[in-house]
Amino acid sequence: MGQFLTGDVNLNVRYEEIKKHYKNYLNNVLVGQVPHHGSEYNWNDKLLNDTPNSKFWVISAGILNNKHPSNEVCCDITKNKKLIIANEIKCFSMDFFYSI
Repeated sequence: MGQFLTGDVNLNVRYEEIKKHYKNYLNNVLVGQVPHHGSEYNWNDKLLNDTPNSKFWVISAGILNNKHPSNEVCCDITKNKKLIIANEIKCFSMDFFYSI
């Protein structure tokens, strides 16, 4: 099993190119990194379906950042996967997420 690190890539602009490039490895992903601190503008939920064996998705975002992670991104992930949020103080995980 492997990890899929995305950095700040925009999955909405380059998703098909990335999928094609990594097509032989996507089934091996166990842990994935959500791009750009969980920004909805960089996220594409197709990645969740294309990494069917992934179990954990990690978002790193500053604790005082009120824009990241996006509620929509967190909801996408926690429908079927485990979400781990890491910040400068601690790390915690969520099995579900919902916005009010």
